[in-house]
Amino acid sequence: LKTPDGTNQLLRTNRECDKRRGVLPLTDDAPPYSYAAHRTLIALRCASSHRAFELVRDPFYIQEVQLLRPGVKIPSPKTVSRDVKRLYEGLAISFQEYIKV
Repeated sequence: LKTPDGTNQLLRTNRECDKRRGVLPLTDDAPPYSYAAHRTLIALRCASSHRAFELVRDPFYIQEVQLLRPGVKIPSPKTVSRDVKRLYEGLAISFQEYIKV
């Protein structure tokens, strides 16, 4: 076997193994990470699902986030609380404008 043949065989075997195990291939389709978007999603999740702001301290939540995007900074419960308040204030103004029409 020549080196390229061995490398190609290794890659082919790896893809077949991943497919059998249900491992998704890596892609560049994921949007770039945004700390602001992450904070917004956490605030919306807490507000809409009646979750405690302490959710962000849950060890399993932290593990999940680190699994999906290692090294990501998770906001504190106090930050989540402020974000929910800001969302409410912003949406309340939008809603008032909406019902005036």
